[in-house]
Amino acid sequence: MSYTAVSPTEITAVSPAGSGTVDVLVTNPIGTSTPVTADEFTYILGTAEAWGANSAGQLGNGTTTDDLTPGPVSDLPMVVDMSSGGDDFSNAVTFMGDVYAWGDNTLDELGTGNTTSSSTPVPVVGVGGSGTLGGMVAVASGDASGYALSGTGNVYAWGDNTKGELGNNSTVDSSTPVEVVGPGGSGFLSGIVAVSSRGNAAYALTASGNVYAWGNDAFGELGNGVTGGQSDVPVLVQQVGGGGTLDNVAAVSAGAEDGYAILAGGQVVSWGYNVDGELGNGTSGSTHGSNVPVDVSGLNDAVAVTGGVFHALAVTTSGAVEAWGANNSGELGLPLSTLGSDVPVDVSGVGNVIDVNGGDGFSLALTSSGDLYAWGYNVDGELGLGTQSSTPTTSPTLITAMTAFEAVGAGWTQSLGIEN
Repeated sequence: MSYTAVSPTEITAVSPAGSGTVDVLVTNPIGTSTPVTADEFTYILGTAEAWGANSAGQLGNGTTTDDLTPGPVSDLPMVVDMSSGGDDFSNAVTFMGDVYAWGDNTLDELGTGNTTSSSTPVPVVGVGGSGTLGGMVAVASGDASGYALSGTGNVYAWGDNTKGELGNNSTVDSSTPVEVVGPGGSGFLSGIVAVSSRGNAAYALTASGNVYAWGNDAFGELGNGVTGGQSDVPVLVQQVGGGGTLDNVAAVSAGAEDGYAILAGGQVVSWGYNVDGELGNGTSGSTHGSNVPVDVSGLNDAVAVTGGVFHALAVTTSGAVEAWGANNSGELGLPLSTLGSDVPVDVSGVGNVIDVNGGDGFSLALTSSGDLYAWGYNVDGELGLGTQSSTPTTSPTLITAMTAFEAVGAGWTQSLGIEN
């Protein structure tokens, strides 16, 4: 079967001559298309949108001016996955498997082989600086490190490596992609189906349902029973309570200094920093973190989970949103008089949610109809509501400037969306 780009947002697939009608199913990080019985079909891909803080060009629109509503990222069609890291850079992968990055490049986070920042997308170069990075299906962003997952299940990383964030058995920064090594530094990590990062640690989910972690471990965020130091090679996250290996994992997500996982039955577990109750297990404070997974209280039917900066969000099978952790800016959807919650609380005012994401003091929720809701901190316009305000928005509010989203992401002070 051949695939042809017929517009900036459309791919046409045509079966070979004489082969008759075929069932076609397309899967990528956005989701899976409905099976189509035909000799030809068209699959709609996404356009990248960004809004919020833009001092380093992290919105990718050719300027360094904040944008208070969703606006297109320049010259970046056919996007299947996007991610935004720290305060000031972003990356994306296209349908063709190419990776682009934009924003600040002081710490090599754009993966271009140099430290030149860019307010428009630039290609991430290939391993060793040769050509461009291709064959990728997903991306992730840490504080100042970028990650890409290949279609063959390998992970590549570039940027800041002070805490071993690149997972290549080194702590030397790299302006070009390096391949994440295997456990103990032997060979290369393989069989990976998802990768996530937000701070200075990264996580990779294997096809067999285990989680590898590497990078900073100051707060037990590697989940391997150790607190302090770092690991520049992947280590396995342990099972709940410690010992053994966490298994039957369906999804993994990174918070700023925490890890989160959904188990096959819908239970959510967490590990790492917990000063604001971001582990969701009924405890909080500097002495209540955990270097092994703990159960998130009462959350047994999750279909999506995300770590924000000091809070977390989950979507349940009913399409409801649960939130826990800090609420200094209303990011839990609670009044500012409530400083936070160390157990999940219902977020009212939004339903039929299929995905969530959170940044520094703000939250985003995507519904099945493509509507996007935002709440929390909005000093930089990260809520996409057309305003900037030092007064937080404490309840989910519809972003009316755009109503056909397929995916959503959040950096620390900027937001991303893929528009259909």
